[in-house]
Amino acid sequence: MKPIAVGGIAQDMVDEFPFSDENSGNMIHGRAPYEMFSNAIDVRRSGWRKYYQASTPIDFINDQCSHYIFSCANFIQFDNFTERKRAAYQSLQKSLEPVEVPLVIFGLGAQAPASGEITSDGLPEEAIDFMKFLGEKCKVISVRGEFTARVFRELAGVENTLVTGCPSFFQRPEAFGELREFLKGPRDGVLFYNATHLRSKDERELMRRAIQEHQYWLEVHSSDVHRFHLDSVIEPELAEPPVALRYLLAGENPELSRAAVVDYFAHRYRIFRDTRPWYQFNKEYVRLSYGTRFHGNMAALLAGRPGLWLTHDSRTAELTRTLHLPAITVSEAAKMTTGEIEASADFDPMFEAPPTLFSTFNEYLSEYGLPERELSL
Repeated sequence: MKPIAVGGIAQDMVDEFPFSDENSGNMIHGRAPYEMFSNAIDVRRSGWRKYYQASTPIDFINDQCSHYIFSCANFIQFDNFTERKRAAYQSLQKSLEPVEVPLVIFGLGAQAPASGEITSDGLPEEAIDFMKFLGEKCKVISVRGEFTARVFRELAGVENTLVTGCPSFFQRPEAFGELREFLKGPRDGVLFYNATHLRSKDERELMRRAIQEHQYWLEVHSSDVHRFHLDSVIEPELAEPPVALRYLLAGENPELSRAAVVDYFAHRYRIFRDTRPWYQFNKEYVRLSYGTRFHGNMAALLAGRPGLWLTHDSRTAELTRTLHLPAITVSEAAKMTTGEIEASADFDPMFEAPPTLFSTFNEYLSEYGLPERELSL
């Protein structure tokens, strides 16, 4: 059996993370091909050279692999005309042009503009060219939601897309049965909070409450917050909150003391560089993950634990609708008590949806002759 080459999003984080420009939530998505296919080989790094002989990664892909799976995220971004982003479209297209085996795109998304409108002047020419290239290069393109499918169709004339949602949803079919069993029991554990915009009024309110109630805090990106965590552990008497967290101590009579904030970030802060300990932590300690980080909550679902998505942008709202995930808006959550937030998570639609969702995703896999995913509920 030939190996399946995998590129794009990383399946784990480098040692320097989070002091590098990465987001650990992406590895939940990046891990999907390796969970699905036992013969998947990572071509982002040179480890494949231990087992296969080839001069370059592209030679390895073309000469020895059956497929090239490329994991994407929200690569297509409206209203981003920076030289860096224009170059990114061109660079990725150039790297994919020499691929001779079937190119399988996993979960490409388009980040909607604030207006929500699809207009030709919202994307640079390089983005349009890239979408046209994929339309010609790929038999069919997996996209995260209907908005992305419309972008391909209306701006690039590309019709061969299939709305699958995020591929991370399909990597551990057994998780749905595990979650159903967990929901029947006493639901032991602690709440696990995650945030996207540390300057958002609604998220700040939820952050303050998470600290007061000794919930866990999930960090996926901020090097400043991580440095504060390290300082809180090593030198608590000298640790100073970063700018994004200073609101917690603002005013003459803040609700939290400096000592309480430092102690919280020393003991309740969590960050992960690999999916396996992340899933295991959720299994052992968490009764609900909630917040605005899509993959932060997906990590709970994949561990067989409840997740509640607090939607704050069109991307998250689209993904939760597509996959029928429990969701409320972050503004709604900010007005609720913690108990009300937890009670608002309705899992019935999600448990009804997998047969149809897996059927669609398997339709995509079968187009490329890849093994289908067997659902277990």
